[in-house]
Amino acid sequence: MVKKILLVEDDKKISELVRDSLQEEGYIVEQSFDGEDGYFKIIENQLDLVILDIMMPKMNGYKVCAKVREIGITTPILMLTAKSGEYDVEEGLETGANDYLKKPFSMVELLARVRKLLKYDESRVNILEFQDLKIDLSARRVTCNDIEIKLTKQEFDLLTFLLKNIGDIVSKNELLEEVWEILYPTEEDNNKVEVYIGYIRKKLKPFNLHQHLNTVRGFGYRWD
Repeated sequence: MVKKILLVEDDKKISELVRDSLQEEGYIVEQSFDGEDGYFKIIENQLDLVILDIMMPKMNGYKVCAKVREIGITTPILMLTAKSGEYDVEEGLETGANDYLKKPFSMVELLARVRKLLKYDESRVNILEFQDLKIDLSARRVTCNDIEIKLTKQEFDLLTFLLKNIGDIVSKNELLEEVWEILYPTEEDNNKVEVYIGYIRKKLKPFNLHQHLNTVRGFGYRWD
């Protein structure tokens, strides 16, 4: 499912750069350029993530964050700040932000934080199911027709990420970042993904589930 992100940032140049980077990753991005408008968009829309600047006209990020938490909205919030003091960061987290990023920041770091927060939000779902395949995220246990499929940590994380993105193509770089936390992969790292995909297919084959893990040549892998 495509994720929807609200970007609340009054600096239009930064906003455009961040929006373009997020859209290139396949996210739907809505923009807001002041705190008041951002607040109403948060409460009126079904969002997967909010990226919220602190220093904004009409209503600052601290107040926006505090107000949406007061009314029970639990959407993950990533705060952007030009401030560098630890107390400023502490204030942001105390108002209900899930994470923060100091300006200036790289787009690689921003995208990594976004993926982490979206993954955290999805982790509230404890069970993933596909036909007779069941993944218990809390127990880290995989079964098919109540028969357990023994997987290593990397195999479990790899299969889980594929099922969370069912129907979508995921690249080797995405898998390396999510499963192995590698941001700048080498050729050897890319080969590692192919090897582990092979391991998973072999373990799923007795259950006729291996056919759902497809290689999309030149792009990555897709579970369907």
